[in-house]
Amino acid sequence: MTYRNYGLSGTRLMPMSYANAKQSLRIWFSGSSSIDKVYTLALEKDSSSTGYRIEIGQKFTKTGKPLDYLSHISFSPSEGFANFFKAWENLDPFQYKDQEDKDFEIVYDNPFRFIIVEYAIDHKYIKFRFQTGAPAYRKVEEFLRTKLLIM
Repeated sequence: MTYRNYGLSGTRLMPMSYANAKQSLRIWFSGSSSIDKVYTLALEKDSSSTGYRIEIGQKFTKTGKPLDYLSHISFSPSEGFANFFKAWENLDPFQYKDQEDKDFEIVYDNPFRFIIVEYAIDHKYIKFRFQTGAPAYRKVEEFLRTKLLIM
């Protein structure tokens, strides 16, 4: 068996707080389906850049039997990685905190969608979560919708 040793780059599916990238962003999106999406973008210290979307969960056959599902797709922001991260920084992401639990509205017969954001730059790290449609996170949600086509 051969081994491939990776460093702690921003592209590994590990906590972003351990990423050794120059700048990295990870978006965990749950859209009330059996498949969750994880978007990762990274500018590495060697000036390379990476973007990918992972879909993970279960799909169901016509008989209702669940099948494990995993998809990995590479992508690049249309305006390029450097411009993408400049636009992201303009949102001042370090101002955001988790949405309060009491503010999460779960209506059991309607879809419940939420987003977890992880961001690391220059050894600073932030993470926060929010339900889509929350007024305090409208700028972040709109950015993700237009730049990454999330939702």
